[in-house]
Amino acid sequence: MKQYTPQDLLDLPHEPSQWIVDGLLRTNRKRVSLLLGSPEAGKSTLARQLTVAVARGQNFLGRQTHQGRVLYWQSEEDIADAKEDFADAGMRPDDPVLILHSHDNEDHCVELNKALVQYPDTRLVVIETLDDFLKTQDISDNNEGREAFARFDTEVISKHRSHCAFLVLHWLKKSDTQSSQRGLNLHKILGGTVIAGKTDAKIYMRQASDEDQRRIIQISVRKGLPLEPTYLIFDPETNSSELGATVASEKSDVAKAKKDLAEIDIDTRINSVLHANPGRSKWDIVKLVGGNATAIGERIDIRISEGDIVAINGGKRKNAKLLYLTGEEPVIQTKEATCR
Repeated sequence: MKQYTPQDLLDLPHEPSQWIVDGLLRTNRKRVSLLLGSPEAGKSTLARQLTVAVARGQNFLGRQTHQGRVLYWQSEEDIADAKEDFADAGMRPDDPVLILHSHDNEDHCVELNKALVQYPDTRLVVIETLDDFLKTQDISDNNEGREAFARFDTEVISKHRSHCAFLVLHWLKKSDTQSSQRGLNLHKILGGTVIAGKTDAKIYMRQASDEDQRRIIQISVRKGLPLEPTYLIFDPETNSSELGATVASEKSDVAKAKKDLAEIDIDTRINSVLHANPGRSKWDIVKLVGGNATAIGERIDIRISEGDIVAINGGKRKNAKLLYLTGEEPVIQTKEATCR
């Protein structure tokens, strides 16, 4: 066991990280980052968009990237599908991207390390998927997962992390794919808890609902720039996404729209009643309009303050507030006008 005093820590050489994607993916990390989602949530499409963005030094979801070679390890699709998918993502023949198509009988750590040694200018490694790469017998077994991550670090990450960031695609639990599910995102990651503990940034993707096909993205980071749940705007022509409105702001806009519609409905009913019954008291108008008396009374007060409704003293004692639509109130003649 090594022991460090505060001075020992301060004297350690500084190994600065470099952001491959600003505030999201960085070098010099023992932990890989995760791109998480259920099947068909759009993980692979987003990963290919990220690959092209880093290869060209273009922005990714509004974040700057550090241009460099990308190695994309994949096993789920055959090579013909990979060709079509990356063509749809806009990849060009001269892009510094290397697709690593694996075979089940290979030692994936050994083969990935060979590729990284061959291409030392690599800045990002994308692995699709975690389970296929680590080849664990039971992904829920924390001991087995811990051993698999330790080997991955020893044979690959520790050798190349000084100049390279690692992003791995992984699944969310089937029971937690719906937007209605509650609880921490960490608890929705498929497999043992070691997966959450041994990883850095986490990008969560999900479909909004069965009725709403839009995708929602959320980012949690140990260091960097998190992202609250936000809708992705997908462009089918470029097969790429950009950030849209946050889920919270859209909910707020929907709530405001519903409130505005409710106010329009109340105003229409108030106008109809006042036009047919000018000069009645506020309480009489509220009863004639019907519905939520408190809401209608508050709406009448607001419209009086805004000048849409006129309240004139009247009644037997001249102290009641009689209501009229503005423009339909009676003309009050003064004594001076009467003398003339």
